[in-house]
Amino acid sequence: MVLLGYPNGDPEMSNESLIAKYIGRRLGCITPFMLSRIIGLAEAYYLQDHGERLTGLKYVCTLGTFYIEGFEEIISECFERNREKHCLEYKCGETALPDNIRVYVDRAINDLIGKDLEEINRLVLENKYFHKLCGGVIQ
Repeated sequence: MVLLGYPNGDPEMSNESLIAKYIGRRLGCITPFMLSRIIGLAEAYYLQDHGERLTGLKYVCTLGTFYIEGFEEIISECFERNREKHCLEYKCGETALPDNIRVYVDRAINDLIGKDLEEINRLVLENKYFHKLCGGVIQ
């Protein structure tokens, strides 16, 4: 797994937290579904180009969907549930990603924004590199 470094000066911040914060800052209010799909697709794109993982996340894949183990820990610090808007609102400040990582996250955002839920899920789950992140096994 590539280490992103600590652009915010926090040596305890994981890659997955930095990526989630970047997405939250960029999109503002996002559903947990969309956040998890963007992270998964960005990691699949990175794996395709670099042959290594971007995060230490565990994707649990079943027929037609997936979830990320420990997802609540990733979003606990800077995201607040907005029940009125049915989303997670980003509440922290600026978060930077190195350009060589940001490009994959931005690509995933651009590929998924504006699509309906079924299309979003399909685009992620049918990506052969995402399938590898699931251990090549759909339970």
